[in-house]
Amino acid sequence: DAVILPPDPSFGQTSGTIEMRFTATEATQAQKYFLASRESNGFDGGGHVDIYLKNSRGFVEWETTSASFLVKTDQIVGLNTKTHVAVVYGDAGGFKLYADGVLAQTGAIPGDLSGNDEPWLLGASQARSNDGVADRNVDPFAGTIHEFSLYNAQLSETDVAALASLDSSPGSGGGGGVNLAPTPVDDSGFSVVEGTDLVIPISTLLANDTDPNGDPLLLDSVTGAAIVGTD
Repeated sequence: DAVILPPDPSFGQTSGTIEMRFTATEATQAQKYFLASRESNGFDGGGHVDIYLKNSRGFVEWETTSASFLVKTDQIVGLNTKTHVAVVYGDAGGFKLYADGVLAQTGAIPGDLSGNDEPWLLGASQARSNDGVADRNVDPFAGTIHEFSLYNAQLSETDVAALASLDSSPGSGGGGGVNLAPTPVDDSGFSVVEGTDLVIPISTLLANDTDPNGDPLLLDSVTGAAIVGTD
């Protein structure tokens, strides 16, 4: 049976990573078997995405407000064996599709998940559904979805490979349990009156940094500071 994750504002990231681990039990030919779907009938506000199997390969279809983009893996998805897929999206690092930890496709796809208020549907397509609900679900996946994770950062190739190498079986410590490195962003734009101290709260320095696991961030050190003064 398909699983519905109700709409949530946290789903609408402008950049991030979608990660899945699954086992297919039925060969796919021309029929699409959907792993995950977050869309509805029409383009709407954009940010629609579908992940599915067809002809034993993995596909990702992304919709903006007016166009669709399709990428696929060349790797054959085997039957009765766990397969790991990761989709990295957002302008900063471009679009990347990984299969079992190996980069399968990359490109400048102008896609993110903002503008989309739909639920996530796991195990079927909601492309024909009305807005905001998964009420017309079709093309179900034949197999088991072991894991589905959303990260609010673009995972590196090293991070994806580490996730792919893990087993998501209960008690194995696999899947989203791996502790991934935070994503730091340089800070700039601070100013101070000549002859006075510049005091920057730690919370300000960490405000634009993210942790893929959602763990609290702590300041360890400040390096590479560039100080430019004007009279």
